Amino acid sequence: MPGLLGRLMVITDYHLQQKWQHSAITKLALQGGADIIQLREKHLSNEEIIAEVDNILVYKKEYQFALLINDHLNIAIQTKADGVHVGKEDISYQECRNIYQNENNQMPILGVTIHSLEELQMLSPPYPSYIGVGPVFGTTSKVNSLPALGLEKLAEICQQSPVPVFAIGNLRPDRVADVIDAGAWGIAVLGAVCLADNPELATRQFAEALF
Repeated sequence: MPGLLGRLMVITDYHLQQKWQHSAITKLALQGGADIIQLREKHLSNEEIIAEVDNILVYKKEYQFALLINDHLNIAIQTKADGVHVGKEDISYQECRNIYQNENNQMPILGVTIHSLEELQMLSPPYPSYIGVGPVFGTTSKVNSLPALGLEKLAEICQQSPVPVFAIGNLRPDRVADVIDAGAWGIAVLGAVCLADNPELATRQFAEALF
């Protein structure tokens, strides 16, 4: 699976800022070197989200990247996105897998978020494609945030994880080497790109630190 996964995931979010639509952030992030886009949207209507997804999929003609939809499995299937990412409060990745199979769709990339070694140990095969682990250094993108996980606990999870790990949570370019040294396969960034004055430059700085 690592060979099929990119390593620099940019999570788009229109609720944090209203300057850039999902498709606009995506274009800038792709120009900066992102190879996975996760569209996270909790407030727009399904029709509005589908319109954004359709606009993003046009970029497939120019860039090689995977498009994941956060939570909205029905939209991921309808738009033929590359996969879905689910959190603790969303539908389970096992249910996602079953629904995809029942829809006779090609098995997508399935990602989940975990916050502890205990949550990792609750996963069972067939495992998701990857796990997002954090918040490693805390977070500025959520009001009710969890405490920072730290590099030591991240390393423990990476060591025991049966699938690639994406570190997330208040990452900066100068912290990328630390999370990779801890065993992470890749990184996922949200506010550091979406809230940047220049999202393309912000993404490029992460890409240079990662690659």
